[in-house]
Amino acid sequence: MKLEKILDRLGSLDKNAFIKVIDNIISKQPKNIKKIEKILSSSDKGLKSVDSRNIAEIFELTYDEFGSHIKSEFQNISSQLDILIDIIIRDKSKFSDSMLSRFDQIFEFNLENIDTLFNFETDSKYNQ
Repeated sequence: MKLEKILDRLGSLDKNAFIKVIDNIISKQPKNIKKIEKILSSSDKGLKSVDSRNIAEIFELTYDEFGSHIKSEFQNISSQLDILIDIIIRDKSKFSDSMLSRFDQIFEFNLENIDTLFNFETDSKYNQ
């Protein structure tokens, strides 16, 4: 499904969270800032008032930076996961075995494989 259609179906909270990330990337002057500014120039109120088609186009222009943002967020989360793991280990009796098994599966995620998982380096559509 195209991003444009997904954005049209999202509620305002989810859509605004996505737009906030893109807006943050734009504020850091991504490599395609000129093209982005051209798209935004048609809007008086900035990114929030741009239609879904143009948001999808801006996303494509910030795809590499978005990938870097996702990697950074996963790295920030890893320290929080360490705390959560410590709590789970300490209070293990309050969790079922199946829940603990599921936590094990989740925490075995390897950050080194994130490029492959999200295909940031090899997706030719976005790496022009």
